[in-house]
Amino acid sequence: MQRRNAFTLIELLVVIAIIAILAAILFPVFAQAREKARAISCLSNMNQLGLSMQMYVQDYDETFPYWNWGNSWQYGSGPGKNNVTSFWSNAIYPYVKSAGVYNCPDNNDQSTLAQTNFFGWLSGNIVNDGVPQALANAPLGIIGNQTVLEGDWSGFAPVTDAALTVPAQTFILADGTPTAESGYFGQSQFEPDPTNPNDPKHKVIIARVAWANCFYNGDQTMCGGNQDDIGNFGPYTAAQLAQFNTQARHSGGENIDYADGHSKWSRDTQITVDLLWGTQAN
Repeated sequence: MQRRNAFTLIELLVVIAIIAILAAILFPVFAQAREKARAISCLSNMNQLGLSMQMYVQDYDETFPYWNWGNSWQYGSGPGKNNVTSFWSNAIYPYVKSAGVYNCPDNNDQSTLAQTNFFGWLSGNIVNDGVPQALANAPLGIIGNQTVLEGDWSGFAPVTDAALTVPAQTFILADGTPTAESGYFGQSQFEPDPTNPNDPKHKVIIARVAWANCFYNGDQTMCGGNQDDIGNFGPYTAAQLAQFNTQARHSGGENIDYADGHSKWSRDTQITVDLLWGTQAN
């Protein structure tokens, strides 16, 4: 009589155990690969926005878009209040021509600009206030350098490319919390000393960029602290950084466009106020 070959129960359990071990090893690798693909897709979007910004600058006498927040939001003090036509996202839209480029699949807040009334800055119909129709119905997961794009660099006036000391070290656009700006930083006494590598201001983190997936509910509640206005910056403790790092959008860091036109990923702890001014220590 011919003997029939078959797996024993022990052999079957061994095979199942090996498959389970391989799955435990490979699934995180697959997840990391998917995240890497999303990060690359987001960096591609950033590249397109950065190129559009460069085209805008060339067409406007090497001057960056300028929006005066104090005058132009819904409670502004100027004649052009409740108007965001010149805000960076709207100013470069004719060059971008795609609302989807302004967002990232990894952005955990997919609220549209119409839903948030342009982050609460506007009242009424935001299209009438200067937001392109396509952009009004889309999320905005990218923020701009308020120091440059709202004139803080030059005393509340349009900033030229020539005015930037180190364009390759000055960020223009980046992954960020849904506020569309980096936070006010317009007084030179808070600028890190570029000749002194020990100046503690070099370690101050731009929270709205570094922790791009932190829901913004006002300065006092953002990721557990007031992190984005003058007087409230600071190098954070190890415990705080561990909490904040969970809010980084791409494997512990963010994608950034620089004023000279290049784009790259940076670890969140390297995203400091130096990038607002181009003041890395020599």
